[in-house]
Amino acid sequence: MQLATRLASTIRRGARPATLGVATAIIAGVMITAPAYGDLYSGWEYQYETGPYYPSWHADDCINAELTTGAPTPGSNNSWTYSSVDPGYCGGTGANMAAGWIGALAEGFLNGGYCGSTGWAFNGSAADIFAVGSKICSGSGTYLTAGWGTWWTLENGSYQYSPAQYVWSPQHSF
Repeated sequence: MQLATRLASTIRRGARPATLGVATAIIAGVMITAPAYGDLYSGWEYQYETGPYYPSWHADDCINAELTTGAPTPGSNNSWTYSSVDPGYCGGTGANMAAGWIGALAEGFLNGGYCGSTGWAFNGSAADIFAVGSKICSGSGTYLTAGWGTWWTLENGSYQYSPAQYVWSPQHSF
């Protein structure tokens, strides 16, 4: 619990997700490699407002796409999703979303061609941040990541997942 509180505090201060990689993997139960310094990020991008949740709060949902440029896994494609209490626009207090309420998917591209994806994964326990990632493409050339997110929300009068949203990482050549 102390680790989760420290992680949320770090996010509120605007830390880069690179410093949060290992902690996020432990909390979310996702096995990704801790990003190395110098990785390329889209930066948190506000995508969607979800809710209302009981008793009557909403969450601002954000996505960050990452391309790992350093050791141990250059070219790893990672997607981070984060929910903050409305109207935080990615900078507010973390919104603790129930298990299964935050979904993420990362897609890899090499030289403009689609390589594949991690597949959709959802948080296994209550969290405000969730990440997936792996090395999807292989070979030399220009790499790019599309980071996708979806969140449990009220849509058309019933609770369901929001339409999937995505952002792009900066590209990098290996």
